[in-house]
Amino acid sequence: MPYLVLVILGIGAGIAGYAGITHLLIGLARRPRDYTHILFAVLALAASGFSVAVMGLHTASSLQAYLFIYKYAYGSTATVAIVTLVWFIGFYTGIRPRRVLLAMSLWFLLLFILHITTPFGIFYAEISGLRQIRLPWGEQIVLAYGKPHPLRLTLDLFYLALFIFSSYALTLQYRNGNQRAAVILGLALGLFLGARVIDTLIVLQVIDSFLTIEIGFVGIVIAMSLSLSYQITQTETELQTYQQHLQDLVTRRTNELAHAYQQAVLARERLSMLYQAARALSQVSLDLEQVYAEIHAAITHLMPADALIIAIYDASQQEANYVYLANSDGRRTGRRVALAESFAGYLLHQDATIRIDDLSLVADHLFAVDRLSNAQRTQSGIAVLLRESEQVLGMLFVQSYAQAAYTAEDEEALSLLAAQVVTALENAQRSQQARELAATEERTRLARDLHDSVTQTLYSASLLTETLPGVLQRNATEGAKHLGEVRQLLRGALAEMRTLLFELRPAALIAADLRTLLRQIGDRLTGHTGIQVELTVEGHAPIPAEVKIALYRIAQEAFNNIAKHANATQVHVTLRMTPEEIVLMVRDDGQGFDIAALPADRMGLRIMAERTAAIGMSLHITSTPRQGTEVFVRWPTECED
Repeated sequence: MPYLVLVILGIGAGIAGYAGITHLLIGLARRPRDYTHILFAVLALAASGFSVAVMGLHTASSLQAYLFIYKYAYGSTATVAIVTLVWFIGFYTGIRPRRVLLAMSLWFLLLFILHITTPFGIFYAEISGLRQIRLPWGEQIVLAYGKPHPLRLTLDLFYLALFIFSSYALTLQYRNGNQRAAVILGLALGLFLGARVIDTLIVLQVIDSFLTIEIGFVGIVIAMSLSLSYQITQTETELQTYQQHLQDLVTRRTNELAHAYQQAVLARERLSMLYQAARALSQVSLDLEQVYAEIHAAITHLMPADALIIAIYDASQQEANYVYLANSDGRRTGRRVALAESFAGYLLHQDATIRIDDLSLVADHLFAVDRLSNAQRTQSGIAVLLRESEQVLGMLFVQSYAQAAYTAEDEEALSLLAAQVVTALENAQRSQQARELAATEERTRLARDLHDSVTQTLYSASLLTETLPGVLQRNATEGAKHLGEVRQLLRGALAEMRTLLFELRPAALIAADLRTLLRQIGDRLTGHTGIQVELTVEGHAPIPAEVKIALYRIAQEAFNNIAKHANATQVHVTLRMTPEEIVLMVRDDGQGFDIAALPADRMGLRIMAERTAAIGMSLHITSTPRQGTEVFVRWPTECED
């Protein structure tokens, strides 16, 4: 096994592969794409594959294996490498006669086609066998021997054309001032063409050695990689020099226009930050605590904000409600302070923005300064009023641990931001008021429902309970009847309470099984009206949550209609569950009605129809005067799919 040869070829393949991947990434990353690097990357990768193919040739175990590698692996990688080399020379030197490049590419592609279609390639008219060649250091490699092919002359002519074109391109490149690049490429091509001559002598059995053209390829790869890397380094150096020149130019220009330029840049940056802060405030949620936190964050981006106070004025109480107090240690508990002799009141009286460079110099007899201190004491601050359209909403008081930390520009920025703060606070307050109003209305509704249903039912049960002892003493049968009425009333009250709880907690409604829900609203109907409800459940099958809720609501609406209009004494409810369908029937023995004479848009029936249609149920209502009413609902389980 020719270990040293394999190591040499393997190292060459690795170097070429690494260079190919590196320059491919460089070429693809640049904008616009650098096709010189991309072509070189393809050339290097093809050279890497070519080295591997040569390794296969020198270690082939049979003539068939040698011939396969020689025709396909050796031939294809050599074709890609040579065609890419032709185009790389054109791009590298800047000499790109497209017709010449295309003609040479097609020439070599035609040679490759002849190579794979002839029995022994274009090097050999026939291959007699494989011969063992002993290298000077004792290792043996395998090479084919046989009769040379006449088509080899066309390959030699191609390399002659390649030599002529590359010489022409390198000469022009040298004359254009790129002497270093031209010399490096010329030496690499000289090494490559020299290796090509040696390989020709090896094939003709003039000399014995391993194939060296892959060394020529690797030489091109190494030389060009170093050259391209040098160009990249030179470009980066020139770019840095250019950048330094630009920086010097900007510095000189800045010195000439220092004051005006600084003011313009600061104004632009401040406006940008102010825009970002205003945008953040406009997108914040309607929760007041989150609004306060976002106000603090927005001010921190605009100016030093080691401490912040947000106060809301309460004109009716002549107080300021300090809703947000925070410094570097975190939030502090809010408080209410009287406007008289306080900083909040003084600011309101002055009706203007106040900037204080040294808080310790403020006269205590004017007002008590609110300083949020910990191990450090705040030394300076800006306070601005939050103005609504017709009144003052509150105050922002920003403080810093440093003296004279704020400028006139900070005053202006804080005043501009105050308008956005007012909008955010107003929206949050309106939202909070709306939530509180909704909660109040919900509590009022629940209180009304409790009074109208549960309270009245419990009151009736209480009256019956008070009279029950006397009735039992006089007539045990009548007392037992009263006990049944009390039990019915209590079951109705309990069912009503559970129904209200389900309304308050929709998750509990989803978690409950349909049998329990139907029994519950049945007990409620019985408790309110005395109508007896008989529930029959047949089978068992899983019911999707939306189907269960729809069936529950339809039964609820049917029971409401029975209680209001039916004058019934008995209600039969049947729930049948099978893998194929879910069926709900509600039938009463009431007075019934004429369906044809009923308005089509009657609210209760319309609601039931909409619920069934929404999830693919079928609804049928049959009724005859004085013969009761039946509501039939069917949900086929294939609707779930």
